[in-house]
Formats: sequence, C-alpha cells, structure tokens
Amino acid sequence: HLLILKMIQNPSGLGADATMHHVTRLLLNAREDIKYSPRAIILLIGLQIVDMKLLDEFLAKVVCSFLT
Repeated sequence: HLLILKMIQNPSGLGADATMHHVTRLLLNAREDIKYSPRAIILLIGLQIVDMKLLDEFLAKVVCSFLT
C-alpha cells in the first residue's frame, strides 16, 4: 500500500500536495483504532504522505473538545 501511495505521490501521478491532502482526509475519517494509531501516523509522517498542518488542526480540535 505504501509503495502505491508513493507512486501516486510522484509528479506523474497526482503529485505530492494532492496525495497528502487526500491521504490526510482519509486518515481523519478512518475508524478510531486507525485514526489514533501511533505506528500508522508515525509511518505516514516519516514518508511525508500526511499533511502536518491539517493533521495538527484536527488534533487541536479533538483536544479542545475533550477539555470542554
């Protein structure tokens, strides 16, 4: 799966920005066990397949919702 994502991320595919946006959206809409899996998130971040700004905004909203 990761190889396919890296191929899609190639400029001849969707490109890096579009791939990061789509993968991040899919991750944020995933099941709870996938969405908050540290291993999965660290792997996707390490491969630069996740949009960090979008992920950060989502996690900030989740933390704020728990505090209120």
